[in-house]
Amino acid sequence: MQWADEYYYLPKESSYTPGKWETLPFQVAIMNAMGYELIRVVNLIKSARVGYTKMLLGVEGYFIEHKSRNSLLFQPTDSSAEDFMKSHVEPTIRDVPVLLELAPWFGRKHRDNTLTLKRFSSGVGFWCLGGAAAKNYREKSVDVVCYERIVIF
Repeated sequence: MQWADEYYYLPKESSYTPGKWETLPFQVAIMNAMGYELIRVVNLIKSARVGYTKMLLGVEGYFIEHKSRNSLLFQPTDSSAEDFMKSHVEPTIRDVPVLLELAPWFGRKHRDNTLTLKRFSSGVGFWCLGGAAAKNYREKSVDVVCYERIVIF
């Protein structure tokens, strides 16, 4: 995924090796499939510690900044979604300059900066919700839906 190699940075709070992202050879096809619009569904069976969460965030950054796509990421529960937003999404926005440019609200209380929604100045929304409640699957107009750890749902 060219976008990730050019713009994506791994935050120190949630990365084993913080700094500029370098796509590993086995990650290239996965990320290209996730970011290619003609591929509607990507199912991935993986082992632990292969960088899936970081790949997912890199692809989400691509959809937010480059493709201007509304996205929704499901975590197993509401509390895990809030934790994910705090520990992964917010540090990623801070450390990726092209995303930070689109987030004038960053670091402040603002209606576009919540634990469930980040609305960027381009109008693009990124939601992170728990997958346990049926209400979280309704009334969201998004182009991209991702699940993390779907086996736990």
